[in-house]
Amino acid sequence: MNELSSLFYTVLQFYHDLPPGVYGQNWFRSVCIGIFFFSLVWAIEYAYGTRTRNYHSSNFLHDLAYWFYARSGLHYFLGMAGIVAAINPLLAFFHPPLSTRLPFVLQVAVFLLLNDFCYYWMHRTLHHYKFLWAFHSIHHSQEKITFVSGARFHPLETFVTSILIYIPLRIAGFDTFIWWPLIILLTIQIEIEHSQIPWRYGPFYKVMVSPVFHSYHHAVDITYRDKHFGQTFSFWDYLFGTAVKDGSPAPVKFGVDDVKPKSFSDTLIIPFLLLREYYGNPSNKQAPEKS
Repeated sequence: MNELSSLFYTVLQFYHDLPPGVYGQNWFRSVCIGIFFFSLVWAIEYAYGTRTRNYHSSNFLHDLAYWFYARSGLHYFLGMAGIVAAINPLLAFFHPPLSTRLPFVLQVAVFLLLNDFCYYWMHRTLHHYKFLWAFHSIHHSQEKITFVSGARFHPLETFVTSILIYIPLRIAGFDTFIWWPLIILLTIQIEIEHSQIPWRYGPFYKVMVSPVFHSYHHAVDITYRDKHFGQTFSFWDYLFGTAVKDGSPAPVKFGVDDVKPKSFSDTLIIPFLLLREYYGNPSNKQAPEKS
């Protein structure tokens, strides 16, 4: 027992002494959470007999790099912290904030709905315009989806989408630091829906985004790919007519036919090559929309 106690305090001291302080601790937590989550998801996928071979790929390592970039706080420290500090004074329209006038349960409901409503329409926009699709295509380029594929976003897209979702939430009075536990739960859901776990959530299939529901969105078939834009709630797609018809065959091939990065650096460079392709040709300048 004394040995276990000593080991615990040794790890705890190591955690507190990590350089450079807060970021080192975030990174350490991400490693521990990543190992735990990988083990749990892999075990469930293995039990269902699904595509655990997806992890035997260099593309999985690319996604893992993106996962640590987003989940360790590096994305926040590299730019979002300064941007948030700069725009917060400009967004303090209500005193007290609108959200604080509601009972806590309603605050949770409003936060969830507003967050996902903004994401739904932003996600549709990313698919509609060529300029935005050039960056978002990197998320769809993964042909062997795993739970870490939920973090595979080009850094520029991550910055833009983070800001565009943060602004309406902040105007409504939601402080992302206070709501951090809920954001973590939503992040876990995003990672589960990118896994190969064949869950539909039963009668809640048309309410919550499940792995089966989201798998259509990553199909090579564009009639599937331009559907199912909800991140947390699937009812947006049924409400706004972007749901795949019930009973449609499940997708078996994923990715994007004309976007196939071979290395991690490719995932960073390809969007700019696509922009040159889209706008470098005069015939393309008249049709900026993707579809």
